[in-house]
Amino acid sequence: MKQDTSRNPAREPDRTEDREVFLKLFQVKTATKADLSQMLHLERRCHCDPWTRENYLYELSREVTFFRGLYRRATLVGLTVSWIIPPECHLLNVMILPDLWGHGLGKTLMEDLVALCRSNSASQVLLEVRSDNFRAKKLYRGLGFKRDGLRLGYYGDGTDAVLMSLHLPVNPGAPLERTKRRPIGDSNSPRTV
Repeated sequence: MKQDTSRNPAREPDRTEDREVFLKLFQVKTATKADLSQMLHLERRCHCDPWTRENYLYELSREVTFFRGLYRRATLVGLTVSWIIPPECHLLNVMILPDLWGHGLGKTLMEDLVALCRSNSASQVLLEVRSDNFRAKKLYRGLGFKRDGLRLGYYGDGTDAVLMSLHLPVNPGAPLERTKRRPIGDSNSPRTV
């Protein structure tokens, strides 16, 4: 009689190993104006109220704005846009191609953002997230972000924004702690995450 091995743990692939192999297919690096058409394509695929070309050109011209792209080969599949004005970082936009959601790539981009903050003397990350974006809120909480408040009707469709922050300790190996939120930037900036 043939033995059923479909539930045999010895025959099942190691999911941790598979994830590590999968993540090696991607590279995080600085995105530039040369990537603008890919940024706009990604933006339209990810957001119901996308940034415009003018929004991107404006942010690309600013010294305080950092663009970090997630690439598979030469294709942009994820992006973070942030302002870093030490001691704070304000995450303006984060996105992953919807076809790639659920594979840890958002976490990869956010971990890169935290490393970027530390290397630029930012000890706090601030963000707004749509109150109905449960996947993003779960990711942020998993990374240690704390809820600081709510902005009613913040987004164009009337959806509220949840304010969140992450305190980055001076010692990179120390546990993360909550800190008070302080506003950064001007209120006329493009829509955030």
